[in-house]
Amino acid sequence: MHAIGFEHEHQRPDRDQFIRVEYSNVQPGQMANFEKLSPHEVDYPENYDYKSIMHYDSHAFGRRDPRTNVRLATMIPLKKGVVLEDNMKMSATDIRKLNELGKCNIPQGQH
Repeated sequence: MHAIGFEHEHQRPDRDQFIRVEYSNVQPGQMANFEKLSPHEVDYPENYDYKSIMHYDSHAFGRRDPRTNVRLATMIPLKKGVVLEDNMKMSATDIRKLNELGKCNIPQGQH
């Protein structure tokens, strides 16, 4: 998706309305993965997509707790009930964006 111009969902300029980044839990040297893009760098007319293949999971690049060796959360969703998982397939919104980009109209479920 990067190759065709898509950026990470959690780097949208408006992302602070949807997630909280726990910067203190980010591994050293990985802070760039959580930088917000400026509004002129991206165009996101779609709603925030927690299920996008371009959204990291909640523990991405997280430091490990020295006591438990468990990876610490780096992103907390602000919407109740949302879980940030490692999305291994495109969401409905991802497919819609690709269809728009390619001027296609492939119905969902036929990809």
